[in-house]
Amino acid sequence: MKLKLGIYDSSFKHVKNNKTISYKTISNLCVAKEEAFAFQVMLNSNDDFFCQLGDLNDIHYLGLNNKIRIELEVEESLKDSFKISFIGYIQDDNKDYIGDQILNQNYMHIEEEQLLWIDGKIPKNFNKDNIEIKLKAYYTKEYEKEKIIAEKSVKIEVLNYIVKSAKESEFFLDLWQHPCNWARYYEVPYYSEEHFYIIDNFLEQMSKLGQKVIDLIVTDYPWAGQRCYQVYENANNLFEMNIVKVFKKDRELICDFSNLDRYIDLCFKHNINKEINLFGIIGNWDAFKFGSPLKDYKDAIRINYYNEDEKVFDYLEDKNDFAKYLKLLFDHLEFRDLLDITKIIVDEPDNIEVFNENVDFIKKSSGKKELKFKCAIHHQEFFEKCNINIENLSLNTCELINNIDKLDEIKKELENKSGYLTWYSCCFPDKLNIFLESPLIESRLKGWFTYYFNLDGFLRWSYGIWPGDLFNNATYKKDKWKAGDMFLVYPGKDMKPIDSIRCRNLLFGIQDFNILKDMEDKLGKEEVYKEIENLLGKKSEMKFLGERKIKMNYSISHEKYIKLRKNLINRVNPRSAKPEEFERVISLINKVFRDLRGHKPTMQQEFPLLLNKDNIENMIVISKDNKIVSAVNYVIQDITVQGNDIKVAAIGAVCTDPDYEGNKYASTALDYVEDKMLKDGVDMVSISGTRTLYTRRKCSLVKNFNKYITYPKDKDINLEIKEYDKAYLNEIIKIYNQNSTRFLRTKEQFETLLESATIPWGNFTYKKLVVFRENKVIGYIILRIIDDETLKGEIREIYIDSRYNYEVVQYIANKYNLEYVIQNIHIKDFINQPNLFDEKKLSYLDGSIKIINYENLCKNLYGYFNQYVDRDFLNEIEFRTTDNKYI
Repeated sequence: MKLKLGIYDSSFKHVKNNKTISYKTISNLCVAKEEAFAFQVMLNSNDDFFCQLGDLNDIHYLGLNNKIRIELEVEESLKDSFKISFIGYIQDDNKDYIGDQILNQNYMHIEEEQLLWIDGKIPKNFNKDNIEIKLKAYYTKEYEKEKIIAEKSVKIEVLNYIVKSAKESEFFLDLWQHPCNWARYYEVPYYSEEHFYIIDNFLEQMSKLGQKVIDLIVTDYPWAGQRCYQVYENANNLFEMNIVKVFKKDRELICDFSNLDRYIDLCFKHNINKEINLFGIIGNWDAFKFGSPLKDYKDAIRINYYNEDEKVFDYLEDKNDFAKYLKLLFDHLEFRDLLDITKIIVDEPDNIEVFNENVDFIKKSSGKKELKFKCAIHHQEFFEKCNINIENLSLNTCELINNIDKLDEIKKELENKSGYLTWYSCCFPDKLNIFLESPLIESRLKGWFTYYFNLDGFLRWSYGIWPGDLFNNATYKKDKWKAGDMFLVYPGKDMKPIDSIRCRNLLFGIQDFNILKDMEDKLGKEEVYKEIENLLGKKSEMKFLGERKIKMNYSISHEKYIKLRKNLINRVNPRSAKPEEFERVISLINKVFRDLRGHKPTMQQEFPLLLNKDNIENMIVISKDNKIVSAVNYVIQDITVQGNDIKVAAIGAVCTDPDYEGNKYASTALDYVEDKMLKDGVDMVSISGTRTLYTRRKCSLVKNFNKYITYPKDKDINLEIKEYDKAYLNEIIKIYNQNSTRFLRTKEQFETLLESATIPWGNFTYKKLVVFRENKVIGYIILRIIDDETLKGEIREIYIDSRYNYEVVQYIANKYNLEYVIQNIHIKDFINQPNLFDEKKLSYLDGSIKIINYENLCKNLYGYFNQYVDRDFLNEIEFRTTDNKYI
């Protein structure tokens, strides 16, 4: 038996037995961490076979005939990050069978070509740049041992970038819910326990997409069943019922809001809580053909109620009763403190006069509460004349393109009302839609165009309603609706939705939206727009053609979008340098700090602990055009504070190639570095420099040093000053370790630092001096000599008894012909603080500091605090960080 495997990207749409459609196979993917992604696999055999997924054994009812088992081979840490599914096929309007359902079953009898869907997600703590997935097909028949008959590999490049989940996204996803259709499909009573179980399942799936809106249908048949009563082919009942139970007793109107409350609570449980939409109290459909029981009212309001006095069902006919109903409804939402997030929605209104009149009635009936309205619009005249307090607006694709020059103005007006601007596609136009016949990439492009048009999100009129014989024929109202228009998911046998490839691509597009927004923060909107315009087309060339048609020229190449996305991420994507890149990083650092200033390239020699191959993990870079263009480097060292150890990171050699400045690379790398340091257990960071790059990040300037100036004096002293010799090293280390607060250094590190800190560069030379008294080492000094017309001295490190400090520094200044010597001594360094000096002032050290992990820092300093504070009192103190404040 022969089997062929073909690998395709997630935008591949398979039409069974259609040989005219050609699509390129792939062998590589590029994904980010925490990104939901997928690829597809085509199985093509010369014979029928029973196919099974995964590592379990099963058998077909026809027995032990041809059997193929498909298994993914992936490294152990990622085994739970991938899932294989069969794709189910649905007949569309053209009688073609389109691969769309992502099935939950693990086995299938296959008689022709069959598509598989592979879901994946790389966890954020994964630390490799590439992985390889092997897809293996094992064949057996009767009692034969399995053997591999086909194998394919997919190489996945993992970008060091974490994607925000759709659930956390600011993308305003507004998928309309039809709960009575769900109940009707499963043949359970409306709002019964079984129905709420189904609702819970559907809401859970919607929340994974990032659904933001709770839909409450608060009258009966607001869409008049989409005129399902006129459809006889593949017929189904599409009516929606009021979620509120309405009664009359003793002629008084009574409402039971328990189902409404339970529905809201389920939505909140799944974090669907941004907005509540009330359907059915304005702009209802089909007033003439389907009628309306409410008299003397210019809207098709249908509210069924139970008359407890007469024991019959009836409909509200008096608009005064409707006013009472509205009052009860809004009072209840106000009681639940939900009125602020509630919008009254009208679906595609076309009569502005009737609309305004009904708005006035609703406001008056509410008891003059502050109500908010929302419109989904495809009628240009209504859009132009509507000037009431509409806070949220959703424009059909045609209206969107027709008003493309006004979108920013419209959005600003809505933002002033704390509102949103979204867009939607429905039964038209053909372009940029989610029909079964639509190119799959168009489902993904919802996220891209939402970003490109500067919109807040996307609305879709139905998450899931279905024709009567869905799984055999998706066609319904073919003259008005295209197959797939009604649904993004399918009803599963387990009372849970079956996802579609179209819906999954919509999810991928929302993730792309999140990436583009992040790129905007890092690169600027103009830069991102310039890049994506090449694929999405120029806005100035997009036209509304009338007759529900638009002209747009966008790419449907999945490969191009992924490549563009990768290029954007790599422009701002910090990562640890690779060992083979070490010399290139050093070259950049020397270029910025030494070469361009006319000095020798000595940075590696000057900072051997920081710029060291053993520290490559903490040398963070951004690459562009196959070059290292920015670097932020840090080294982690332990500091002891009176016997209590803390971890401190020292940042240095922060630079960007001058040819790539202005792209916020260093700032982006510092964001990454702070996150990485937190994971590395760093308590605080010190930075060599005081640039606004650091102060903007809430780094503090170190203004706790005394700056002493000492002038030369020709005098004899009872001390001997010698230049450093390696023979003195152990004595110097002993002296250094007398500091109660100091870096914990090995002997090798101490020796290395002594050498590196005195490498001459520019107009700097150095002296390493050792102080003797009666032939015993009592101190040491690292002196920088600055040749700037006159010679000046700056002490870089000193340890000497304060009694000797002044005369020793005077002596050194005189010996080396220095105009003066500066030394900066920490105000708490009592040992090295000179008793005498010529000038003194409080000063900044040329550096900045920031606490990285406040709670851990305080925990590590517990022993230090306990030396000065009673233990009982100390144990009552809680250290925490709240809203970026230390408490």
